Amino acid sequence: MSIKKFIEKKIIEKAPFSVEYDHDAFPDFFRAKVRAVDARLQNWALLGSDFFSADDWQEIQLVKLKKLLVHAGTNVPYWRELFWKIGFDPQRISHARDIERIPMLTRAELKKIPQERLLAENIPKWRFIEASTSGSTGEPLRFFQDARDVFRRFINTNQEFRYAGTGHEPLTIVGLRKHHDLDDAGTSFSIWDLENPETRHTRIYPHVTQNPSVLVTAGSIVRRIAFFAQYDDIRPLFSKIFYRGEFLSDRIIRELSSFFNCQLFTTYGTRECSLLGIECERHVLHQAPWMNLTEVVGMDGARKAHGDVGDIVVTFFENYAMPIIRYRIGDTGNSVGQACRCGRSSPVIKLFGRRSMFIRVAGEKSIPLTVFTKHIDENYSDKIFRYQFLQKDPRLLVFRYVPMEKGQLVEEEAIRDSFTKCTYHKVRVEVEAADVLYTTSDGKTLPLVTESFGDSKASLGGSGAGLSENPER
Repeated sequence: MSIKKFIEKKIIEKAPFSVEYDHDAFPDFFRAKVRAVDARLQNWALLGSDFFSADDWQEIQLVKLKKLLVHAGTNVPYWRELFWKIGFDPQRISHARDIERIPMLTRAELKKIPQERLLAENIPKWRFIEASTSGSTGEPLRFFQDARDVFRRFINTNQEFRYAGTGHEPLTIVGLRKHHDLDDAGTSFSIWDLENPETRHTRIYPHVTQNPSVLVTAGSIVRRIAFFAQYDDIRPLFSKIFYRGEFLSDRIIRELSSFFNCQLFTTYGTRECSLLGIECERHVLHQAPWMNLTEVVGMDGARKAHGDVGDIVVTFFENYAMPIIRYRIGDTGNSVGQACRCGRSSPVIKLFGRRSMFIRVAGEKSIPLTVFTKHIDENYSDKIFRYQFLQKDPRLLVFRYVPMEKGQLVEEEAIRDSFTKCTYHKVRVEVEAADVLYTTSDGKTLPLVTESFGDSKASLGGSGAGLSENPER
């Protein structure tokens, strides 16, 4: 091994050193200087990682995995008790597959564990950063990020653009308000700027039609921009489009690429586990082995062979404040057992994810479900355990929710007013608390049911699915 590769691997294996100085005990200029040096080292090491072998990545992952598990088993009450109960000694792991003895966690199961039992006892409070998920699965979750993860997210944004061959081009950012890695990275517009005809014409269109830029947004918002551009007879100038967080089919990608006359690229991740994959210039999705250990498993928890579709399970290396271990993220995919033609040896994965879902509005183009789930995420994730939208008629939308505590109601009138506004006052909105939500025959709760639910049928992505009502607790 060359000295250069040895140093690169050590930088990637270790925690970012600047995090230890990134708090109020140090002056701002010093913190900024240390952070800049650390960022340069991290970017340099990840650039060199393009030439790592598969064995190099396995060694790095084992080092990071062992450190995380030893920390969790020593300092986090929930994991300490679980490891003792199953007789698991993290000091003795010698292969990544050794963690298959640890039971997997779903978001619903994670929410049932008292949060204080999931928090590390030895991490200073300034490193705990409160966060929440988007709620797109119908299960909003409040959790804590680690300051080291927040730093990594900024570094990963550089990799996102580098993998796709993007240089220092201006960025146009639509939505993604909580993606702080994009703060001050370009010109930002909110989803409401896009939906409002006045701001769309006076702010967004003048910006995107004068000079080419790189669009960064969510998958459903790309489709929304295409709709408005067609409707308003505007042709935006984008040199590339990066979409995050939502699955787009190959057909939709081809249609959008043809309409905007540019290539689309994606990164894949979750709020809880950060970056999972980056699409390279060959349009292949590479895992981010410096961030996570990703498994593809069947319903029985057994690891799937290359090419076989299964559930994605993630162990996240960069959250020592609230370790997330063997976490079912709710998506499906398969691992690809061959190297990418781009030359990188990082593992390749094909993710099927969650398709973008839309609320229908009579006389209008459908509105992305994320417009509605963001409102719940930002205002009610500590009060609502799980929820579901029901819509079999474009004139009626039913929002059903299971309270976090039995008998606890939320501000239903405020939710009704907000959702009515989102639909331009063209849809009657009903809000109701529920003990049960509709589930598919395999027990999954659909965030949006769009066909007749009274006769036990539903639709997601155009296919029917038998429904039943199952208790949520």
